[in-house]
Amino acid sequence: MKDENGNKISATTSQGRREYQRLYYQLHAEKAKAYQKAYNRTHKKKGAPRGVEPWRGVKKTCFNVSDLAHAPTPKFLRKVEAILSGRIGFTV
Repeated sequence: MKDENGNKISATTSQGRREYQRLYYQLHAEKAKAYQKAYNRTHKKKGAPRGVEPWRGVKKTCFNVSDLAHAPTPKFLRKVEAILSGRIGFTV
């Protein structure tokens, strides 16, 4: 291996290792980029598109005293209306 001045560099020195890594990267950069692209396609999680609400899970079918006690007033009223109309159950 030779440096920019044409002098021979030993691979055991830090300068030699640095030069080797630079040359190796230059030779293999395209292959590394292609590999990384393929890896990202198969392994990275895809985020939800903008404006789409994430799925929140199973809707609650039954409320208990704690649910009502800790709910803010507007939600409390909606929950009580749902319980009284029979759409949602209530447990003590």
